[in-house]
Amino acid sequence: MSPFLFLPQMHTSDSNNRCKFTESSVSKMLTSLAHGADAAPPQPGAVAAPEARFWDTELRGFGLIVRPKTAAFIFQRDLHGQSVKVTIGRTGAWTVAKARGITVKEALDLHAKDMQKRLCAPSSIAVVDKDVPKYLPDWMGRPLIDLTKLECVQRHAKLSEERGPMIANKIMKLLGAAFRGAARVYEHLPDSPPTKAIRRNPNRRRRAPIAWTDLPAWWARVHELRNPIRRDLQLLMLFTGLRSHDAKTIRWEHVDMVRKTLHRPKPKGGVNRAFTIPLAEVVLGILRRRRRENDVLFAGSDWVFPTWLRDGRVSHVAEAKELRGIVTAQGTESKVAVLPSPHRLRDTFLTAAHECHLRELDMKTLANHALPGGDVTQGYIRPDLEHLRGCVEKVATFPSGQSRCFDCLHGIRSNRINPIARRSAIGIRAAPPLFPSPRRLPCSP
Repeated sequence: MSPFLFLPQMHTSDSNNRCKFTESSVSKMLTSLAHGADAAPPQPGAVAAPEARFWDTELRGFGLIVRPKTAAFIFQRDLHGQSVKVTIGRTGAWTVAKARGITVKEALDLHAKDMQKRLCAPSSIAVVDKDVPKYLPDWMGRPLIDLTKLECVQRHAKLSEERGPMIANKIMKLLGAAFRGAARVYEHLPDSPPTKAIRRNPNRRRRAPIAWTDLPAWWARVHELRNPIRRDLQLLMLFTGLRSHDAKTIRWEHVDMVRKTLHRPKPKGGVNRAFTIPLAEVVLGILRRRRRENDVLFAGSDWVFPTWLRDGRVSHVAEAKELRGIVTAQGTESKVAVLPSPHRLRDTFLTAAHECHLRELDMKTLANHALPGGDVTQGYIRPDLEHLRGCVEKVATFPSGQSRCFDCLHGIRSNRINPIARRSAIGIRAAPPLFPSPRRLPCSP
């Protein structure tokens, strides 16, 4: 006969049923119940007590339920106005620490390992490892199952006010992803994370390509940059539409000057999103100049856009934005942008591609955006590199009928307008053309 067959009558509202769960306290609790049953053997015909419940004082809803033949850890919480109980596992098979559940930190570590298996970009994994603990330090040791919807909503609101709406969205999105990953492994976790209750801040991403009439002024500011490496980085981003990380981390091994292509092995989305694009003649000119000048300034460096680190090592340019320090009227130091952000250059490239009547599929391929998945026919199409080469040349030699600014940028010699004179006319310092006259290749409309 089980020692728990006849249990003393206990109620969950009784304060004596609450204590801090440890291996020792749970063992003493079960031993006391067993001894109590042995000390008072049941009378013939007595009815067995149904169960006794005990609750942990550290983790809300974490309990121990003792029935006539078993004892098991449980978790109980109100969901949608109803009390829901989940059985975690039997004592003996489950320790208190294991039953208490995976912590937020452990869930994040599990999520990061899963991202590594899926070959996600190291920068994306670093966000999980560093940013979430940075903004949620007091949550790292908490059991994941202890998080409530209200707490997540309140913390999201606090982060939105103190750190900004986009950071709040990102941190809670990553927390939700970690929760769902843990729920696939730990059966007692609900499938729906508490972050689901959050109404995310609207993402009003700027879609602000540089206006064609503003391109001469942009070129003037780029031309005034003292560092030729940073100047060429700005130009390459304009003429390729690359994301800043993809542009600043180019290595010479990724550049094929014979096939005139550029390979990006670990873009946004990881190695599964690796892509290769053809290079316009104007970009090849930039790369030839960088090779020539880098051999003098950074001999032996693998980076196309190198820089010196404080410890004397050579790495790639860390920040593609052009920021300058200023002293405000209040006497504090601040940084301001002297050029549009790299993503504005990406907007400008894609806007030029659109106005050159490139097909949407070609634009998505050049930008490494996700290709259409709902259209069965387009799912079979993968544009050829030589076809795309005509597209990038067409964008690089944007018709002067739409804007004379691209003629100004390339130094294209025109029978109607002299580029050097045009520079002088619009206040740009006259200089020899930085780029060769690009060839005009066909590109299907």
